Amino acid sequence: MSSQVLKVAICLYPGVQLLDFSGPLDLLGFLSAATPVFTTPPPPYLFSLTQLSTEDTVSASCGLVIKPGSTYARELAAGTQYDVLLVPGGMGSSPGKTPEVLIKFLQAQAPRVRYLLSVCSGSWILQQAGLLKGKRATTNKSLFNIITAGSKDEVQWVHKARWVEDGNVWTASGVAAGMDMTIAFITHLSGPTVAAYVTSGAEYSACEKDNDPFAEIWSDEAQRKIAESFAAALGAL
Repeated sequence: MSSQVLKVAICLYPGVQLLDFSGPLDLLGFLSAATPVFTTPPPPYLFSLTQLSTEDTVSASCGLVIKPGSTYARELAAGTQYDVLLVPGGMGSSPGKTPEVLIKFLQAQAPRVRYLLSVCSGSWILQQAGLLKGKRATTNKSLFNIITAGSKDEVQWVHKARWVEDGNVWTASGVAAGMDMTIAFITHLSGPTVAAYVTSGAEYSACEKDNDPFAEIWSDEAQRKIAESFAAALGAL
């Protein structure tokens, strides 16, 4: 049995949160079509992983500078279609900060994409692109009220969830939850044996979708305080 290769776009932008994409990317990389995979039989799916961004280099959180494989403008011009999109969160995910070319890329990809994944405030970007209408979704719990405030009529936001799956749309809660969602996604595609190969290789213990203590930790008052700092930080960008 040969493995089917899914083309995955990791959607970056200035200020993207490092672990939001690097955690899922590393886990998906255990099943990369470009490297040996030591499972018997071969997994039903492998991944061809490409990082995209607005420019030829992009600065993530912590100041890490990344050289992506391509830009959104090039992929739009070429008409390249991806099977899976992963949209991480970060300081550039709020309305007015999200690059318009990223929104256009997501909207162009959405009609034919097989799976649409987001991590943390990456769901805010999906919402801005109109890709969460009528969907159940979750997002970062420390900014939950801010992110969901303007879209409660069109998105069924789930407050307590490590991740939410609705059809081909998967959304994870804050930062590290993206890794839990990625393991669940691999399990969905290829089954628990392949997922165990990845978690064992990474020595990672993934949480279940309902294991979300942060929904209680980030109370309305705690969110209010962080929102003030968040607004100040956005104003400084």
